[in-house]
Amino acid sequence: MKLINRVALIYLGIAIPLGGFSVYQSAEAKQRTDLAWVWQGEAQQLQRQRQWQAAEWAWKRALYYEKPKSRGHLFLSLAALHQRQEQNQKAMDCYQKALLYEIGREQRADAHLQLGDLLDKKGESAAAVPHWQEAARLTPTGMPLMAAGYTVHKEAEARLTKVK
Repeated sequence: MKLINRVALIYLGIAIPLGGFSVYQSAEAKQRTDLAWVWQGEAQQLQRQRQWQAAEWAWKRALYYEKPKSRGHLFLSLAALHQRQEQNQKAMDCYQKALLYEIGREQRADAHLQLGDLLDKKGESAAAVPHWQEAARLTPTGMPLMAAGYTVHKEAEARLTKVK
């Protein structure tokens, strides 16, 4: 009986797998996650070596292998890479994509801060203000924050004061 439950249910000469497909999917998902981690490590190494094009390609490979729900942090890394190369439109696109995923509060605030800065640099200060406001809102001063969150809040407030 155990063999039948694990391998297949045979009914009228038709074999119907029970659980075999989900086991395969689980193993494939683990392999994809492992490959995503490998490509992330490679991208970080290439960035440290200032091999920007190769690093961009590695980040894109990591995105390909990463689980769909977990891609936000990869888009943030790719956005930072584009911003470092002054490819501002590509950076803005990646920040906007990152905001579509579940990312941490400080990461979300930083993405809004960077988007605001890029829009301001592009000459669209009015479009930048809502992003700076959201960055400030996501990192309130009365809340215990990591140093990065506090810095984002102060920078967002400074930019909003400058615009007013």
